[in-house]
Amino acid sequence: EPMAVVEEPAAEAPAREQRKKLEDMDVGTIYEGTVKKIMGYGVFVNVNCERDIHVHISEISTSFVNDVNDFVEEGQTVSVKVKRVDLEARRMEGTFIIAKRDSGPPRTQLDDLEVGGIYEGTVTRIMDYGVFVDINASRDVHVHISEISTAFVHDINDFVELGQELFVKVINLAQRRMDGSFILDDELRDEHRSAKPPSGASRSRAPRRQQQDVSAFADVEAGALLDGKVVSLSRHGARVTVPSVSEEVTGWLHLSQLYTDEFVHKASDFLEEGQDVQVKVLSIDIDAGTIQFTQKEHLPYDSDSEGEGSF
Repeated sequence: EPMAVVEEPAAEAPAREQRKKLEDMDVGTIYEGTVKKIMGYGVFVNVNCERDIHVHISEISTSFVNDVNDFVEEGQTVSVKVKRVDLEARRMEGTFIIAKRDSGPPRTQLDDLEVGGIYEGTVTRIMDYGVFVDINASRDVHVHISEISTAFVHDINDFVELGQELFVKVINLAQRRMDGSFILDDELRDEHRSAKPPSGASRSRAPRRQQQDVSAFADVEAGALLDGKVVSLSRHGARVTVPSVSEEVTGWLHLSQLYTDEFVHKASDFLEEGQDVQVKVLSIDIDAGTIQFTQKEHLPYDSDSEGEGSF
């Protein structure tokens, strides 16, 4: 007679740790997490919260970050400090810059610097649009090409070189950046900024978009779901046409209204020209010739934010 097989009850799987609520996340607290997604503008870190922490590319390292993949990889365990919790937008921002960036004298925080202050520093990076100067602060000073000299600057390398020590005046302080000028004399700088650039060196603004006739949408109600196509992209959003109504008229889909609950740095990270999209009408202004779209209809949470600007 075959031996009976007695099956032992399977051990209960350990209970999954409950995800933290966004409201329970504390600014300034350091969490251990896993890099979940890498984008061109930063990374998203899973810290077992209902929202991942977005770390902007400027918060990955105190040194220049050209490619995020040179510093982190998906699945990597990292420590991240919470810098900002936005309960209204339901997102979190963090930083990998937790400790002092090197040995030696403590680096000055931006709050301890003064606009108008002149500091001695070293050129650490030269770009087409300007240079960066290390003044032993938590951020390097960015000097735009227009602030390098009162003379017209065609090639920055004709004026400065890497490792050069010089004086720079701080002209603007913001949360994540510091702007400066090599033109230390205020009167001279004012004259330089008010002077016309050399012939051929000026930049003209693009002409304003002409008001379009959106009367074809007169019978379309706000809230209607429409099949559209992306016809053009800018950093802040996309122009979308609805061929079933009019192939000439376009509406504005702001990046804050895209079909994602992640932080969006620029629209081209999620959309491309010619892409078919479904949009919901936010508003139609026949007199102003503007239409605004959203994709928030499909998101798991409600958002009262509207696209910025009308075109």
